[in-house]
Amino acid sequence: MTPQAEVSHALPRRTRLRIREKGGDEGYFQRIRERLGNTDGVVKVETNSLTGSVVIEHRFGVLNRIAETGTAEGLFRLTQPSPEGRLPVNRAAGAFAAMDGWLARATHGDIDAHAAIFIVLIVLSLVQIARGQVLAPAATLLWYAMELLVVGQRKS
Repeated sequence: MTPQAEVSHALPRRTRLRIREKGGDEGYFQRIRERLGNTDGVVKVETNSLTGSVVIEHRFGVLNRIAETGTAEGLFRLTQPSPEGRLPVNRAAGAFAAMDGWLARATHGDIDAHAAIFIVLIVLSLVQIARGQVLAPAATLLWYAMELLVVGQRKS
């Protein structure tokens, strides 16, 4: 089955594709570099097999040709991201979830994003206290830290 490629970022002469299901497959991304690199109007192709990312520098108006080449060569089917996926709040939530997963894996489950933010807020509140700004900034940061602590305890 032909993998799905999603346009994750596009400028008039530069496009980033994500091919999540092929992440880690260096041979696959080597084929993409070779075949798309020979496409008329494509200036440069960079891939990162670990992230499943393809960055294509191209002449204006060549994205359709890239999509056709990807389909004809059996490399990928190009789709546009859903409108919901482009909303800043949804992108931010996705980035937070990715960071949460990365922290959990990197620390073998000892620290997640909530714990890291809790630590940062405590440190920032101590800095504010040391500067003599005890009431508003320090109190606000401590309030947020305690809220995270309460939410974290409910999850346990």
